[in-house]
Amino acid sequence: IMRIDRNNNEFLFVLYLYIFAIIKPILALLSPYSTLILLTCVLLVVIKRLMISITISYRNFTIWLLTSVFFVTFLLWGKYIGNYSVVDQYIINFVIYGIIPLFLLTSVKDYSKVLFFVSRLSIVATVIIIADPFIGFILTGGYMEYGFTMLTYSFAGIVLNYYKFEHKWCGLLIIIDLILIAVYGNKGALITALVLLFATIITKERMILKKMILYIMLVLALVFWKQILTWTISIAELFVKDTYSINTFKILLNDSSIITSVRTNIWDDALQVIRAHPFGTGVGFFETYYHGYTHNVELDIAVMFGLAGFFVFVALLIWAIKKLILLKYRNKKIFLLGCLICSMVPLQISLTIWNVLLFWVFWGGILFEQESEYDTSFLKQEN
Repeated sequence: IMRIDRNNNEFLFVLYLYIFAIIKPILALLSPYSTLILLTCVLLVVIKRLMISITISYRNFTIWLLTSVFFVTFLLWGKYIGNYSVVDQYIINFVIYGIIPLFLLTSVKDYSKVLFFVSRLSIVATVIIIADPFIGFILTGGYMEYGFTMLTYSFAGIVLNYYKFEHKWCGLLIIIDLILIAVYGNKGALITALVLLFATIITKERMILKKMILYIMLVLALVFWKQILTWTISIAELFVKDTYSINTFKILLNDSSIITSVRTNIWDDALQVIRAHPFGTGVGFFETYYHGYTHNVELDIAVMFGLAGFFVFVALLIWAIKKLILLKYRNKKIFLLGCLICSMVPLQISLTIWNVLLFWVFWGGILFEQESEYDTSFLKQEN
């Protein structure tokens, strides 16, 4: 055990997670200085963390250090050996979304506090970003960013408020968020939101009848999805027209191959690269020569780290899910399950590991040893 000063590290950790959503109005108003403002906020959180005292284990610190060094080494190889220009942004992303939040996570012990702060800051984030489509996406910059921002910083926290903290007024916000993500966001964010909601209901509800009804509704939705989608589009177009999401759903109804081929063509390119380079190409190769990333985390890992890296990742993922299922600390399990769903579902079709904050947080939570519920009195007093 080594000593570093102590205070409320759980709040600092959650504040860091949400700071990217909370300061969006400032970044929009002062766009020429957005990078400087974001960097300043990040540094202030890190400095505050270093100023307060906490006891962390050498094991957690060692895992954090080795993980950081391992991925930074591959990133630097891609930059200086491969000369792939995209790696510059990946290095920045990994520092912001990987190294710093995992460092803050090493000192987190009480996940009841983490959930509490997530529930509160999600309300703040919702108030800030919920109207963004109606002001020309000046906060998030577009439908893709809006969808995943709403999913991560608003919807997930609102679901937590409703089911964990039993704030029933948040039920209306769940519906509003789903509608906004569906109409103004993107398919990946919508699918993830529905999966998260379904998983929450299944794990929360104990009544067999309610679960049976939910399963029946799910089967009906899968069977009659075209009719449901047609009906939904008809209603949506009474209020809005020509959003990216609505136009995409129309194409999906008329000829789904147009939508699916966008991904399958990219995946075919990735498979060709894997066959040609079974030991991996390094970070940045695919983006440089195919002008975009693979849109699938397993293919992305195989392209970068080879087939060996792919099998190691799959094995680790299975181990992590098993460990999550067997985790005895309920609050930590709730938090990590949310991180897993909100990161791994989009990573199958939309994103890359270098820009998904919760992907790194999930692995940190799985790998670090933490006393997750040593102080549940805090949560009981607040409720």
